[in-house]
Formats: sequence, C-alpha cells, structure tokens
Amino acid sequence: MTLLPLDVTHQMRSTQERLQAMPSLGNACSIATAEMLEFPEEFDLKKYGWEGAPLHGPCVPAFMMKPEIFEGRQINVSVETGSSLALRMTVADWWKITDRAKNAFYVRNGDHVAYYDLLLSCLKNLP
Repeated sequence: MTLLPLDVTHQMRSTQERLQAMPSLGNACSIATAEMLEFPEEFDLKKYGWEGAPLHGPCVPAFMMKPEIFEGRQINVSVETGSSLALRMTVADWWKITDRAKNAFYVRNGDHVAYYDLLLSCLKNLP
C-alpha cells in the first residue's frame, strides 16, 4: 500500500506560470485543463495565501508513472479509533516510535518541478 497524503499533494501547486504554460501547448485538452484549474486557484490564493492551488488528483498517476519524483519510506500507518480528538485521523509512525509492523509506503515529499513537467508532457500528447 502507498499513501500520498495532503502534505505531499499540497506541494504540487498550480502557479500562474504553470497555468500559463498549459494553453501554450496548443491543444484543446491543455486549454481546458488550464481553465479548470483557474477556479480553485483564486479560492486557494485567498484562503491559504499560497502562490497556487494544490493539484491533488494527478499525484496518484504521477506516482505510478514516475515514482522517482516522490520521496518516502515504509512505515506503520494506522487510523485512530480511540481518541475523540483525533478520531479517524491517519497516524503515520515516520520516526518508528511504536513497535508496530511497517504496513505502507508513506510518501512525504515530491519534486513539484518534475511533477509539472510530467503533467505538461502528458497534456502535450492529447488532442
């Protein structure tokens, strides 16, 4: 099992520069993708103060296509069931605090430049 948490997908932000690169590919899919990403861009800029909106969905296929652009390791991951404060939260034992068996590859970082290069490469090949 592999986990790509929001901590990683939030690193993959669609900045203005990246959004502008999409339509320049000159096909309908790249233009439509840029237009679809402009809406959450405005929301996230206002809400989080980030330079761009995270692009969550393509992280899984990107990991499947080029796992080398992500960093992680085998750790124990569990879901909290006994705490009212953290109920249903994912608990990742990154520092091996517990003696629990490793049960997942937990992705902790990603190369956002390589991620968008891959995305643009894929968009370029669409109609």
